[in-house]
Amino acid sequence: MSAVNVTSLQRAAEKYQKDFILLPYALLIPALRELKLNMLEVDNKDIVIVKERAGGAARPYVAGSDVGYKAEISRLIERELQTYKAYAAIKDNITNYTTKRVLYDAAKDKVNNKTKQHPLERDIIADVIATVGEDIIDALFHATRDTDDKSPMGMANGYNTLIDNFVAAGDISTAKGNLVACSALTAPATASDLTAFNSLRDWLRNIDHKWRNKDVVLYIPYNSLINVKDALENKKVSYKDVTFASLLTQLREDCGIPNLQIVSHYCLGTGDRLILTQPGNLDLGMNTFSDVGFVQVRNPFEDANEVQFWNQFDIGMRVKNLHKRGFMVSDGSVTANPLSGDYSGS
Repeated sequence: MSAVNVTSLQRAAEKYQKDFILLPYALLIPALRELKLNMLEVDNKDIVIVKERAGGAARPYVAGSDVGYKAEISRLIERELQTYKAYAAIKDNITNYTTKRVLYDAAKDKVNNKTKQHPLERDIIADVIATVGEDIIDALFHATRDTDDKSPMGMANGYNTLIDNFVAAGDISTAKGNLVACSALTAPATASDLTAFNSLRDWLRNIDHKWRNKDVVLYIPYNSLINVKDALENKKVSYKDVTFASLLTQLREDCGIPNLQIVSHYCLGTGDRLILTQPGNLDLGMNTFSDVGFVQVRNPFEDANEVQFWNQFDIGMRVKNLHKRGFMVSDGSVTANPLSGDYSGS
């Protein structure tokens, strides 16, 4: 005879699914849209072909002369998005709540010894989904796939890790024009210090001339953006109230990039790494986005009072185009901000 009503627990999880499926989207989708990331569903692996055209095909014609054939007109580059399995597992004992008032809800005050249903089952499901959503946001730029890392930062290779790997492989380099050094973006030392603004302006002016009038997204950590804004206030001696909108306008005018957009989301971390790219060049792939919103509740333990909450999904990131006419990165560095949840836990 079974000591726990497992079927009831599973039915509860399915019942909650309709309500909680909105939670990961409520957390993830606004952040992904703000970050201008491209979202796609991937079954283990996705490969896109990036085509680059060779220049200089036309030449003068002279009757009777040998025809010179161009060896190639384009090249195809594969960019792979590999997803990796990740999970979140919580285990709790329902007897922990025998002597506790649960969220001041009289209906939850008593532990049911017959059904073994966790008194906080619904609340834990919601918390797992919310935390996993935040974990994904945290990992987007800073994670490095490492199965020995028992934290969100080991789930997959984030964009900064991918960029570092491309630099090491020579796909991003000064010679290719997609790695450009940037001077200091430090806070102004005096009321006349313009360093941070001038550094960003001069760096942006390195954008390829064929890309300049197209859509451009600048990813800049918030601490560096604030330093640039403060430096612009020093430059504008006639007034002190420089807004982010006026800063963007000034950069567009000074750099000749009319469609420049700035992203300074908290998940970019703290530091001075700048990423300039086309919108949608950064991919986030998951096997099924709805997986983030499903938490399985079950009792697989010898102790029938132990309840497991299990969430599993596949995740991976990709940078598609590395050509200087659609991508440029600085030589700066950045560190992640611990953002998920309200405390680290155990």
